[in-house]
Amino acid sequence: MYIVSYTFLALLGLASATQARQAPPKGKKIQYVSNSFHWWLAGPTGPVALLAKEAGIVGHEDIGVDRIPGSTPCQHWTKGGETNAVKVVLKAGKADVLTLVTREQMPDDCMPKFVALANSKRKDMRVMVQENWLVQSANPKVEACKDGKELSWGCSDRDGATYEMLEQTRTKLQIPYRTKLRAQVDGLNAEFGKNFTTIVPIYDAVLTLREMVVNGKFPGVAKQSALFMDSLGHPKNEIKSLAGHMWFAAMYGINPVGMKAYASVNTPEQTKILQELAWETLNKEPFNGL
Repeated sequence: MYIVSYTFLALLGLASATQARQAPPKGKKIQYVSNSFHWWLAGPTGPVALLAKEAGIVGHEDIGVDRIPGSTPCQHWTKGGETNAVKVVLKAGKADVLTLVTREQMPDDCMPKFVALANSKRKDMRVMVQENWLVQSANPKVEACKDGKELSWGCSDRDGATYEMLEQTRTKLQIPYRTKLRAQVDGLNAEFGKNFTTIVPIYDAVLTLREMVVNGKFPGVAKQSALFMDSLGHPKNEIKSLAGHMWFAAMYGINPVGMKAYASVNTPEQTKILQELAWETLNKEPFNGL
């Protein structure tokens, strides 16, 4: 009898531990610092909030969304001086998460300022940095860039970029950008604490998605240009889904594969691929904070 009782208690304990592990995390209060490649993540109908609700997360809240088109963190830092709404939130210690969006010009001069201010008030918060995608490949002439410059933002025809060209883009543009971003984040974490600042590697995933389209491995999308709204590279639903699922996963440490809340924007087959790509790419990033 005692053996049965002890076995029962042991099984009950294991069940309780499993339930505890599966319990949804506490909701986070988010301050977004964003450009137009990022601000659509926010809001009650944005992917992060919808996925948080599906996961049973209570208390998820967007405190604010500071919007400047095409911005880098410095434009947000200097906006409004010390009455800047983002600085007010950070000084009050209201945010659990601050999001930033970098561009290819690295290191970023104002990321350390945001991190230092956030850390001075909340040692337990997190600054999450989006590795933003660039719209051009390493061969701008193929993409019909009007001025012919390697880092032109005027590329409107992306369908000429072959798989090999996209791999060159990874080598010549994405990896150098990511290397500088990682080095800066590593330095900030050495100063302010491990995982205080983390990276959400959207650029890496967008390049992989473009390569999948080129190789015919992403159903329903025959051309790379169909992934973007315009010559600047603003995202259509496929990239929004990819980024949205990755941001949710990075924020809450939850595998998004199989979730339904943001699935209606794409076909079920597309959604599964995008969710898997988001989770896989995030897990490869050493500064993901997971």
